[in-house]
Amino acid sequence: MKHKMKLWPDSFLKIQEGSKTIEMRLNDEKRRLIHSGDTLEFENTETKEKLECVVLKTVSYSSFKELYTTCNKISIGYKEDEIANYERYVCLLFKRKY
Repeated sequence: MKHKMKLWPDSFLKIQEGSKTIEMRLNDEKRRLIHSGDTLEFENTETKEKLECVVLKTVSYSSFKELYTTCNKISIGYKEDEIANYERYVCLLFKRKY
């Protein structure tokens, strides 16, 4: 199944470059439909450029703090020295389709 998602240009670029391999989204009804093997189609909100990735697995966390302390910060799109403050995300691990 294909799932379409929009991304800010900085996140889109990090996926293109290969440094961002984890997408965080609220674990809402729409995201609970995503499963391993599904395709994520990301669209850059500025350029409308698209790229596709394959979902390797989904991991739900009870809090952003749990996700943030478990995952590599660069893989989720943050800088090594950056601090974030969000709640209740689902973690989508993917690899870019070629």
